[in-house]
Amino acid sequence: MTTKPAETVGKKCQRSTIRKAWLYNQVFRCSSGYTYRMSPRIVGTMSVIFKDLYGEDNKEVLAREFSKYWKYYDTNIPFDGLITGLVINMEEKRVGNPDLIPADTIAALQTGLMGPVASIGDVFIQAICVPLLLSIGIALCGTPDDPNIIGPLFSLISIACLIPGVSYTLWMKTYDIGESLIDRILDGGLTGLLLKGSNIVGCIVMGAMIPKYVTVTTSIAWIDPNVGSSFVLQTQFFDRLMPSLIPLALTLLFLRLLKKGTSVQLLTYAVMILSIILSFLGILGNVPTV
Repeated sequence: MTTKPAETVGKKCQRSTIRKAWLYNQVFRCSSGYTYRMSPRIVGTMSVIFKDLYGEDNKEVLAREFSKYWKYYDTNIPFDGLITGLVINMEEKRVGNPDLIPADTIAALQTGLMGPVASIGDVFIQAICVPLLLSIGIALCGTPDDPNIIGPLFSLISIACLIPGVSYTLWMKTYDIGESLIDRILDGGLTGLLLKGSNIVGCIVMGAMIPKYVTVTTSIAWIDPNVGSSFVLQTQFFDRLMPSLIPLALTLLFLRLLKKGTSVQLLTYAVMILSIILSFLGILGNVPTV
């Protein structure tokens, strides 16, 4: 019988701690910020895990471990266990040997998986399960002449049980399966490959999110009704060079400014002021139709 190397043993959380972390994750699901989205909730969730792994008095270690979760994170909450279950396993392996799984690997894994997990979860919960349960409830409501309270009660109770049930099952199953998965990655020396792959997927996901969350268009156009000619700068220049070119350029500019130490608040106020001025001047706005 083979024994895993000592450096990969780490420390295991108690089963009750895993359940407590899930409960915290559900109760404080509304703790979300504009800059980091769901990171405050994840930091709170991982605080339950870290206090079990490192103890409440080890302030320096706790601060070090918390810092890697203050990054942008946003996914489907009931399906978040598919990511956090793996992350908890990785944190268990890091105890006593943080270099075994670098912090960058965990951050890259979260960034790489949050988009695909959100897509799966949104479709399953919002587009399949909830409409199905609502339709069954509507069918049980009866008629205007003979209403039945079973219909709304069925929809209310079934949806209230579905979401936490799915979340808890995915959370615990992913944590159980993730232990053997992380062990295989460590034993096979695949940590670097995991980091590289997660970074690639993360870049793709974040790149795809730019045109979704950053929408900037110019309303500049030259129209000559006498000769029936027109030139729309957005559609006939920017979009032909590359779709969503302006949002990409602004995102890269803000990223550079943030890396230089510019505060988020300053950038927010600057964007608000410039948006008002440029819109008033007719530079930014809806794309003209000709």
